[in-house]
Amino acid sequence: MDDRDLHMLIAFKRCRTISEAAEELHVSQPALSKRLRKLEDEFSTQLVKTGKSGLIFTATGELLHTYAISALAHLEEVKDKILRIEDDRKILRIGAAPMFSQLMLPVVIQTFAERYPDVYPHIRSGFSGSLVEMLIKGEVHAAFIRGEYEPAGYERYRISSDPLLVVSKQQLEQKELHLYPRITYDTDISLMEQIETWFEEQFGIHKTFVAMHVGDSQTCLHSVAQGIGYTIVPYYILSGWRTEEFCLTPLKDAHGNLLTRETHLFYSCQQCENFLPLRNFVTLVKDLFPANSNNQRLS
Repeated sequence: MDDRDLHMLIAFKRCRTISEAAEELHVSQPALSKRLRKLEDEFSTQLVKTGKSGLIFTATGELLHTYAISALAHLEEVKDKILRIEDDRKILRIGAAPMFSQLMLPVVIQTFAERYPDVYPHIRSGFSGSLVEMLIKGEVHAAFIRGEYEPAGYERYRISSDPLLVVSKQQLEQKELHLYPRITYDTDISLMEQIETWFEEQFGIHKTFVAMHVGDSQTCLHSVAQGIGYTIVPYYILSGWRTEEFCLTPLKDAHGNLLTRETHLFYSCQQCENFLPLRNFVTLVKDLFPANSNNQRLS
């Protein structure tokens, strides 16, 4: 018994004769009669009788007709689910930190769309900590993440390495930085911890003089430009600004090494093997950001 038998049973319920049912199903009357006899042989019972009012189901025929309605409905449901799965395979979900979304991701997505127009990128933005959670939960296929995160089971490819900078209107002495008014902003917790650890290593128990806290990095830079205080940001935050209007001092540790903020593309190698859009995206990103050019942007 297959789906053609199911459609035949439903047609018999609607039609007065086998000829009408054959016409509805776009088959010949002899072919349909043969299929009916074959189905009756399979169940060793008569399924349909011809009466004055047309075709009449036997008790067994009524049971099979009820089953046919249910089975075809379930088949359509399965087909819909398969179509949705196929549609999902055309969607590539990408996570990215806010500034990366604004400054670098548009070029990546535009290039990817030109090469693979049948794949639809869905972008989710968030701080790096939340992006790691999205990646682990399977909410994104890949993510551009700032900071030193290493979720188990995921490959990471370095996109850039940006030094942390003291940004101010006047030149400041790094050894007395904790005495000057500082402006902070909402950012990823890993960056906040990196900066606060540096202050603790440099000045011990001394607290920094936080003059103002604002909601985002760009408002923070506007406040610095007004001379309210200084801030510490990764180099990429200054994109779009005339850097000559600020004094920029690379942040260094006790050994004179630059403090940097790394950006990586995270993805699953196993998922890459099984999901062509992701594999193509990772290849494209590596072409756009060659490993041998991922050097620090300020020395």
